[in-house]
Amino acid sequence: MSKTSAILSWGLLWLLFGAGISSTIKWRPWEFEPYVDVQISESHLIGEKFFFTATFDKKGCQLLSFRPIGLFEGTPPLALLLKFIDREGRGDTEDRSLGLQTLYLVVDLSEGIPEAIEFRTQHDCDGEIVNRVFARVIPEHP
Repeated sequence: MSKTSAILSWGLLWLLFGAGISSTIKWRPWEFEPYVDVQISESHLIGEKFFFTATFDKKGCQLLSFRPIGLFEGTPPLALLLKFIDREGRGDTEDRSLGLQTLYLVVDLSEGIPEAIEFRTQHDCDGEIVNRVFARVIPEHP
């Protein structure tokens, strides 16, 4: 066996070995979409309450948590977990059925009005934990 054919043989072996490993490991979390087509229909302040309504298409992942986070500028910047009420009485870990859904929330901003609010989710998608920002909004008076 010549040196060139030996190198090609080892290269082919490593290529096949690498392809076998990569096909068995879930390394592409962007393939998982817990929800799509988020459309915000209400987003405004009334006093210290922030009203938020959005529709979305729920896919096949299980909700683990839903959290509104207030983003405050400063040195250092501050991210604060905000209290909220689901106007339909759902909890922050209650999963929804597949298909078109509407989310109705009131977020308590009595601790202060943040520069932005991110609604963050965590899902289990076939054993893969997927963290996403559902929506990012700027709280403004109507």
